[in-house]
Parts: sequence; C-alpha cells; structure tokens
Amino acid sequence: MTGTRIDAEDLALALKGLGDAAFVWRLADDRLIWSENAEEALDAPGLARIDTGAALRALLDDEDCRNRDAWLSDPHLRGSLVSEFRWKDCPAGVPPRWTEERLTLVEDSRGPRLVGVLRDASARRARENRLSYLAFFDQTTGHLNRPRLREHLAQVIARTLATHGSAAYLIVGLDNMAGVNDAYGYDVADAVIVQLGARLEKLLRVGDSLGRVAGAKFGVALPDRSRAEVEELVAQMQAAARDPVVRTQAGQVAITVSVGAALLPDHGRATHDAMAAAEEALFRARAQGPNSFMIYESRGGGAELRRRNITMAGQIVTALQENRITLAYQPVVRSDDPKVMAFHECLIRMRDPSGRISAAADFMPVAEQLGLVRMLDRRVLELAFATLRDVPNLRLSINVSPQSALDRDWMRSLRELSEERRDLTERLIVEITEATAIHDGGQTADFITNLRNLGCAMAVDDFGAGYTSFRHFKRLKIDIVKIDGVFVKGVENNPDNRTLVRTLVEIARNFEIMTVAEMVGEAEAKTLRELGVDCLQGYHFGRPELHPAWLRDLDRSRSALGKAEGA
Repeated sequence: MTGTRIDAEDLALALKGLGDAAFVWRLADDRLIWSENAEEALDAPGLARIDTGAALRALLDDEDCRNRDAWLSDPHLRGSLVSEFRWKDCPAGVPPRWTEERLTLVEDSRGPRLVGVLRDASARRARENRLSYLAFFDQTTGHLNRPRLREHLAQVIARTLATHGSAAYLIVGLDNMAGVNDAYGYDVADAVIVQLGARLEKLLRVGDSLGRVAGAKFGVALPDRSRAEVEELVAQMQAAARDPVVRTQAGQVAITVSVGAALLPDHGRATHDAMAAAEEALFRARAQGPNSFMIYESRGGGAELRRRNITMAGQIVTALQENRITLAYQPVVRSDDPKVMAFHECLIRMRDPSGRISAAADFMPVAEQLGLVRMLDRRVLELAFATLRDVPNLRLSINVSPQSALDRDWMRSLRELSEERRDLTERLIVEITEATAIHDGGQTADFITNLRNLGCAMAVDDFGAGYTSFRHFKRLKIDIVKIDGVFVKGVENNPDNRTLVRTLVEIARNFEIMTVAEMVGEAEAKTLRELGVDCLQGYHFGRPELHPAWLRDLDRSRSALGKAEGA
C-alpha cells in the first residue's frame, strides 16, 4: 500500500459516483471553491460562478434557511448542520428546486472554513410528498381514504352529540361491480369508480366528507342533516349515477348504486357503530335489488347475532382450556433465492373436538369484539416460544392485536418466557398492523422499545393501507414492513402499483427496513424481485401448514429417540 490518504483525483471520482457536489467556503473572505463535478452532479451549468457564500445565500428560499442562518450567525460556530432548501427563481440550469446541504466546520492552520456537500433532494421530496398525500387520500379516486373518513365521521358524531343535532352516514355501493370487472376489466372498473366519486362530490355541500371505504363503495359523512334531507340527497345520488352513462375507453357503461344510511346519533354514537349500521342497511337494500336505498332499522336479528357470538365465545374459551388452539406456519422466502427461508409467520388456528380446523377469520372477530383476543395472543406467544425452543435456528413471526400491544399482561408474559433464553426472543418477530403503529405514538413507542430491549424484531403488517410516513417508522425503529397484498396482486400489469411498491422499497432501504410482499403469486414474483422487494410470502411459496416438513422431522427424531431410550 503506497498511500495512507485519498488523493484529490480519487476523491473527485468518489463524489462523482455518489452524485454529490462539494464546496469549500472560506469564512475569512467568504469565498466558495467548488468541486470539479459540481455542475454535472446537480445538472446546473453556471453553478461554479456562484463564488461567495453571500451570492449562494441570495439564491436560497428565506423560509427554508432559518435554521441555516441561525447556525451560521452563532459566534461560537461549531459542529455540523444538515438542512434542506428550495431555490428561488433562478436562470435555467441553476440547481434543482430542492437540495440537501451538509455543512461541517473545519479549523486548522489554513483558517476556519466550511466544507459543504450538496445533493439533489427533489426526487426524494416528491416521493415523501406522495406518501404524505396517500396517508389521507385514496390513490385511485383522490377522495379521503377509510382511516381519514373515519376521523371526519368521529368529528361529525361529536358535534352532533354536543349540539343535540342530527347527522347521517351513508355507504354508496356500485351495483354489479363484479359484472363490470368481468366484462370490461379492472382498468375500466377503476375509471367507473373515479367518475362515480366525482359525481357524488358535486352533490355535497361544505362540511360534508366523501371517502372510498372499499373497492366499489364510498362513505359519506353528512353533518346537520334531517331524515328528509338524507332521503332527498340519496335520490339525487342515484339519479346522478344512472344518467348520463359513464364513458370509458372501452365504451359506455351504465351503472346504478344502492345506498345504506345510518341516522346519527340514533344509529351510532361511535364511528364503528355508525359504519356497521350503514353497512347492514346497504346489505338489506341490495337484497331488494339494484338501485335500492334503506335506512338502518334495528331488528330481531341482533338477538340472534348475540346468541351466535356467545356460543362462539364459549367455544374459544373451551378450546383454550383444552389446548385446542394451535399454529399454522407459512414460509416467508428471500426474493433473490426462494429456497432460502427468511422466517415463518405463525397463524392461529382452532381445532374443534372432532378435529376440524377453523381459520382465524372464523373466530377472531368475535374474540376481538368480546375481549378474548388477549387470551388468544398470549397462547400464540406460548406456542411460538415452544416451537423456538424445539427448533434451533428457526425464526418466527407472530401477530399481536391492538389490545395486546397495549396490554401489560402480554408484555409480562413475554418477559417471563424470555428470562432464561434471550436467544429465543432474538429469533422472534412481532407484527403489528399499520393502524396499531400510528394509533398512539407514545404507547406504541414504549411497546416497541420494550420488545427491542428483549431482543425481538418489529414488523408492520398490511403496510400501504394507510400510508403512514416512513419517518414515523424510523422513529419507532421498525425492522420490517409487509406490503399489503392489495398493492401486490397483479403488480406486473399495474403501473400505479409498481410505482408505489418501488417507492416504498427505495425509502425502506434508505431507512434500513426490510420489505416483505404479501399474497405473492408466480406472476408477481419476478416483478417484485426486480423492484427490489427483499422477501416474498404467498401460497406460491408455501401455504400455512400445521405440520410443515421441518416439524415432522422433529417429531420423527423424538420418536426415534424415545424408542432408543426404551430399548
């Protein structure tokens, strides 16, 4: 090795490779000296002619430079500063709109000077702005997404209760959407949904809120509305949907809508009650045929539903007592080599006395509604630990409900299980949903901190449904995000979904967060691999199994060992 320091030529090559521009700012005479690649790096001919700090500052947006100005004016200037700024209106070719600047003070025999590095931040800003937009709005229609509409509905309910007024919540559903999909394809169906949303919006007044709550359903929160006004508005909505026919690239499509309504506060004093009442009303309206409307009415079916829930609750409790709660394991594979297992997700199952297996969807909604989910989550934790003890080097993920994420008993159980085996928690991943991650920043942060102190990794499931800021996840120190399957299915033929996945992957990589795509089939795998997704999960790579091969091998080994000991 002939040298111990990077020479000027190699340094220039390094800067060129990074795509950064650099300068030295001599404080004694305010002189700027630029790196040779500066104009090329920022695609800014003439940049090198900005030869003083004052000339550079004159081109920067005043609002963005407050921290920069304060730092530079400090008589005890020291350390480093990272800031971002926009450029004022400049001649063509002068640097991009958004730039990241890193300034570091250097003091030696040559006098005090600042070493600066500039990087084009326009693309990253655009991506972050897009994600911030999607945190509030549906990507297809531009209307509110479901979480934000729920927030607006909560405000409407609160105001109605405070003023003793009346309001309403509607669900407007396109009739025969499956037929439109089959006849014209998903692109045309999306165009129909977009046009319907636009027509509904024209009928609303200031203070009303419109959001997309499902594929072909819109929710509408209506403050200060009487029953008669609701009925009149629904008639207008149904007329607007029918006439004129919707024009698409595939031709004209005739549509109708059915509507379910909940009158507030009579049919709901909380958002979930109001939304459930409107959904039930829509279900009953559709039973009468297309282009129907119904206002929610409480019926005897509620008693029957309560009886079914009580029966299911009894089955859950008995299954817990008789150790009939078990796990199925679904593999998550590396995208670059699907033969390599990154980890297995534990999925809860319930076995009845006859041996029939029930999936989570059959009993978890009742468990969540009746407060039994904490007991089930603790049982899953115990079963996962038992498997980790038995199978060295295996890595497992478990799902934790919002209730358990804030439950001290669940955390106490984890601590007790991990007291003597830190190596087990280091092979455990805890998954929470995106909604849980943003529900209560302080409590969620404490929950994640406790998990990380015990050695667990953290994953956010169903990511993309709410488009929470990645900066939020960076603060919470999330290790893994699982991209919601709705953005994965058909990604190879959907440019919007490809752009979204690519953006999520790029930002996740910047924050050193692993990405996992859910519901991946053979058709999507190649595209997701090209987009840089780290891991894949779906039936193509393995269905959930109660007794996967590696567990069967363990059972055979135990059986052989038992026979040998008994011989």
